[in-house]
Amino acid sequence: MVERTVTSTVEIDAPVETVFAYAEDPQRAEKAIQASASGRFSHISNVSRDPDGSVTSYQLVTPIGLGRLRYDYVITMTRLETIPNRRIVERQSNGPLQTDTFEPSGTGTRYTHTMKYTTRFPLLDTIGKFVITAGRGMQWTLDDGVAAVKTTLEADLADRPV
Repeated sequence: MVERTVTSTVEIDAPVETVFAYAEDPQRAEKAIQASASGRFSHISNVSRDPDGSVTSYQLVTPIGLGRLRYDYVITMTRLETIPNRRIVERQSNGPLQTDTFEPSGTGTRYTHTMKYTTRFPLLDTIGKFVITAGRGMQWTLDDGVAAVKTTLEADLADRPV
């Protein structure tokens, strides 16, 4: 088995509290997921919350295939840890552990998304790279997703009345 870690970081022109609130709520973050090339047809469903309103789990649904061979690939995300304005840790039902961290950077926020996953068969990981990410790999997928968070959040803030 081979353990892999992929990390992507971006600077967002917004305070940590704003970026955290955006990423913490799966339904708000859905807009960024759909803005990314890898998630443009995905959507969020079945968000579960604690009585205090904290997210405990949700599902990321992505249609895969074409025509009659199309089906919804569902990943249940379980929220393991939330430290307000600092970190969110989630486990995907298909194995990967993902961590989002939020750090002040000048007048904005340094947002980092890290994914750790284990590949039991490295050859299958190579094949999966071409099937799942069209040959671009997990690093491209993370970079694309993090850039989409930046783009959609900054656009949303620019559209708000002052």
